[in-house]
Amino acid sequence: MAISQKVYKALRTTLQAAVTLFACSSIIFSAPARQADSFMDSIGVCVHMFMNGLYTNNYSFVKSKLLAANIRHVRDDLAVDRPIGTAAWKDMAASGIKIGFILNQAWATVDTYRSYLKTNGLISAADYFEGPNEFDGAQSNWVSVLSNYQADIYTKMKGDPETASIPVIAPSFIINHASYRSNLGNISAIADYGNCHPYPGGAMPSTSQTTNEIAACAITTGTNPVFITEIGYQNATNTTNGHHPASELAAGIYLPRIYFDMFSRGIVRTYYYQFLDHITDGGALTNVEAYFGLIRYDLSDKPAYTALKNMTALVKDPGPSFTPAGLVFTVSGTPVKTVLLQKRDGSFYLALWREVSVWNNSSRTNIIPPASNVTVTLPGAYTVAVYSPTDSSNALQNFTNVSSMTLSLQGEVKVLKIESITSSTNRIITALSGVHYKKDGVSIVFIDIPDSTEGSVYSLTGRMIATLTKDARGLVWNVSGNARTIPGVYLCRLRTLTETKIVKVIMKP
Repeated sequence: MAISQKVYKALRTTLQAAVTLFACSSIIFSAPARQADSFMDSIGVCVHMFMNGLYTNNYSFVKSKLLAANIRHVRDDLAVDRPIGTAAWKDMAASGIKIGFILNQAWATVDTYRSYLKTNGLISAADYFEGPNEFDGAQSNWVSVLSNYQADIYTKMKGDPETASIPVIAPSFIINHASYRSNLGNISAIADYGNCHPYPGGAMPSTSQTTNEIAACAITTGTNPVFITEIGYQNATNTTNGHHPASELAAGIYLPRIYFDMFSRGIVRTYYYQFLDHITDGGALTNVEAYFGLIRYDLSDKPAYTALKNMTALVKDPGPSFTPAGLVFTVSGTPVKTVLLQKRDGSFYLALWREVSVWNNSSRTNIIPPASNVTVTLPGAYTVAVYSPTDSSNALQNFTNVSSMTLSLQGEVKVLKIESITSSTNRIITALSGVHYKKDGVSIVFIDIPDSTEGSVYSLTGRMIATLTKDARGLVWNVSGNARTIPGVYLCRLRTLTETKIVKVIMKP
């Protein structure tokens, strides 16, 4: 599906504002949710169907594992001189998996690629067309070769009615090659999207190297939104290669953090490299290229595949687009990052994780972070199920008719499935016990609260509607005095020096 840059850029600003690291003791969060399915659409993996070997010899297995993990997007080289992948690509597309095709100037001209796509019925399978992979510095005249070839891709694909609507992505660069990007210069006129490979190299997904690599995309593609076409961890823990490994266990913990973190940064789509360990070094754990996979060479699942499968099974929500609501909630305790999603049935999915390491690059040993608590307070009584995709497909905890819960976090992502216990809008609902209010003329008055209490009113999308004022009656919301107040649901945040409570008020017509 072609992605609208105009729509995407509008969403990106909202998204980046909506994901926060809570570093204080208690913070209210009032941003709108994102569609759960938009998160699903941001997930991809890299495959090598064009190579003779494990992928092609086990295609039925590969396809079944992709579908089991609810994968809709893969990335592969369009190797026209090795047509072995063509049948697989067509079959994937028929099963709902689109392919991002890399075009390589060493293999074919753009005209040859276009002809191959048409002759073999692959245009409908194409997710995007991508410039050459990590070609920077490959030869002395690489700048002119890369610039000319990328221009040819863009001009000819956009000039052909059959391919004009398919996005063209910039070529990728080797990590930490910002100076090479400067040599190429700004090519945003011939690339719809930026492209980078921010491998963490055994560190946390949010390492400064990741941040710097994403930022470097601006050198070549300006303000264009960005695809991460490769990211991941290799598990060759005995290697002397400069690309540091992480254990399978650590990679399984980090994988959900990769996808949620990159989504929170506004990345259009993130492709984990790669799906299979497609070659082997006989278990020596020294060849980095043999251990990037989510699935081992013997076709058994690594923890990272299990985490991916559990994560996507939890949040998948295919269907037409809709406008998500907001959810005002308070987070207190240990600092966490969050991403808030909503499904079409109204349920919310709140992902939380700590920015802590689970792998020591120096000693090459796993780190088990001490457990730390975080309390989530919701604007009403809800049913909440707590999941950890790295650990299980089943809920680890279940809460009924609660407005707050305390969770223990180490290095994993936990996802809260939050469902309202009532959909009735025919009565006033107080979200938290101990807080009462009454209607007094054109005002809502909060009573039985400390004199020091202050308050604000928010819409469900997180917009502040009014500041509560004090008088002899209590803390007052003058409804008629605010032109933005219309019938609907509002969230009133009441706070003292020691606590914060959120009260849900339904304004009747």
